[in-house]
Amino acid sequence: MSSGFRGTVAEYQALYIEKNAHLEQFLEQVEPFDFYREIFPEGSFERKGHYEDSRPNGIAVSLPGKGGSVNGIALEIEGDGKAKRYIITDDLKKLDELIDTDFTIMAPISYFGKSRSGKKVYQWRQQHPKGRKADCHRDTGLDPKTIRKWWDCPLPERGA
Repeated sequence: MSSGFRGTVAEYQALYIEKNAHLEQFLEQVEPFDFYREIFPEGSFERKGHYEDSRPNGIAVSLPGKGGSVNGIALEIEGDGKAKRYIITDDLKKLDELIDTDFTIMAPISYFGKSRSGKKVYQWRQQHPKGRKADCHRDTGLDPKTIRKWWDCPLPERGA
């Protein structure tokens, strides 16, 4: 189902600015750190580098921009325009790095995700260098599609 509005980028920017002006009349702006700490009290996310915590994390997505932004809208997308994902751990320090980017979003929800599966496959392969995918499935209980996806991948980087 479509909303019916098929505006230009300039029209969307104008609507965004208008919406923000309206909201500023009624709501107080808060800093990202305070907002996310309110939603995710200390201890909600995994501590950086402590996979044994077995807690979810936040994910922020940033688009590379150049030329700055106007009211949070990137003026121009840089390079290939591919978004970069960042893992947000319990200290929320990654937010400090992302605060000055031209366009970054982070949903107010937490995620358990595929990087754990990738880590499990990686660790199993380290312990069984001549092992087969079927053996990995039997030992880890991971879905065969997940094993195939991560079989030739290096250990996923955290926080980058």
